[in-house]
Amino acid sequence: MERSTTSTSNSPNKTLARILQLDPSLPDILREKYSERYSMLLQDMTNDAGEFLHNLNVVKHSDNEVKAVIQAFPTALSHASVNGKFPIHKALRSEVSVPFIPVLAAESIKFNIGGGEDKRGGLLSEDPQDPDSLNLLQSGFRRNVLHCNNIAIIGIAG
Repeated sequence: MERSTTSTSNSPNKTLARILQLDPSLPDILREKYSERYSMLLQDMTNDAGEFLHNLNVVKHSDNEVKAVIQAFPTALSHASVNGKFPIHKALRSEVSVPFIPVLAAESIKFNIGGGEDKRGGLLSEDPQDPDSLNLLQSGFRRNVLHCNNIAIIGIAG
């Protein structure tokens, strides 16, 4: 079956790309209106990317997909949940997300999210839900035996 070029050439992605390329040539009144809409669209897309990062699952997602989302929307790494947690914090508490911690930490450091290198991308941030722990990584170890790449990492609670 032959693929229709009409539907592909008129896809929303290609249309938006074409408009963005023409943006400097558009009349000021349209550029101003479109700029507001671009900002809203970008915020919505960043929120979607943040939600995606909060719901990582090693069975459904790959490191490359996670990196692509972060490259497109780096600020999604700081998308806070209702509890004020970043995606890396949620990953600490979910066995299916733990394998993504190295990617989330490296990308968070690269984009200076969660305290940058000093806080290891948010891993060494204080955990407001566990006042006895020094940081989120320690808190994660206290709560669970973390599994990463089928190797158990056992934290010893004090």
